[in-house]
Amino acid sequence: MSEPNLKLNEQSKRPVEFRSPAPRESVDAPCAPAAAVRGMHRITEVLAGKRFALLGFDHLASDRIVAAFERVRAHARVVAGDAGHPGLSPLARFDGCIVNASSQLNAEGLRPDEVLIRSGKPGLLVGSREEMIDHALNIAAATCDFVVEPWEPEELLFRAYRVCRHFEAAGDSPASARGGQATILVADDDPTTTMLMTAMLKSLQMTSWIARDGAEALRLARELRPDVMLLDLQMPEMDGFEVLSALRNDPVTRALPIILLTVSHAETDIARGFSLGADDFVTKPFHPLEMMARMRRLLRPQRAD
Repeated sequence: MSEPNLKLNEQSKRPVEFRSPAPRESVDAPCAPAAAVRGMHRITEVLAGKRFALLGFDHLASDRIVAAFERVRAHARVVAGDAGHPGLSPLARFDGCIVNASSQLNAEGLRPDEVLIRSGKPGLLVGSREEMIDHALNIAAATCDFVVEPWEPEELLFRAYRVCRHFEAAGDSPASARGGQATILVADDDPTTTMLMTAMLKSLQMTSWIARDGAEALRLARELRPDVMLLDLQMPEMDGFEVLSALRNDPVTRALPIILLTVSHAETDIARGFSLGADDFVTKPFHPLEMMARMRRLLRPQRAD
């Protein structure tokens, strides 16, 4: 096995990404289509009738976003003008906004993530991985999220659903009573992934625990009750879907924030994980800063500092 690529590339000076092994077949794959249908039904229930403002997109990109939202009977429209103005803006009649991370939206020179935050609405920032790394750490609120290009319609709709649900439930979630370092459980049988995550979490002064199969992941999640769990879908003994289902059906772990690790953007994986109660997902290969940003968004307020 090659050494985990935590070193910096001498030319780009960026952390080298890793690639995971080829996916294994899930032991209960036949139930995936039904889960996808249930997931899309829940998304439609929340997004149907909602209006989303599109900021900074060209015609091709905006048409693709419009078509995605039409699948769930939601509406997306291009908005022109100074969307970042702090007063009553063209966004007032919309329920949410979607911002192009590479756009220049107003005369004040605000960054796209600042425009999104100033809108006061649930929203998504869409752009390349490099743009997400640049902006993501500023989007800590659960009512904002980011979508990395290239994206699939299912991912866009899933993230829009999540930010709208968090926006509607803002203030209802209790803060953690525990102090000290955040505890992160990494459930993955790939040594490269676990070594990368262990090093990253140590640099963030977070405590990490490793589970190398599904049964161990389930046991540690119940014993440790971590602040966030990273759960790979392809593991021995119990796959990630089985572990996720068991955790969500256990009162002790039902509210545990869980990020799924997947090697594909397949609609069935996204919708099935969502229908079983996943809070977020990250596609391999991922950049460590992207993972860090997604974890911080799920950590309780006092743990995200």
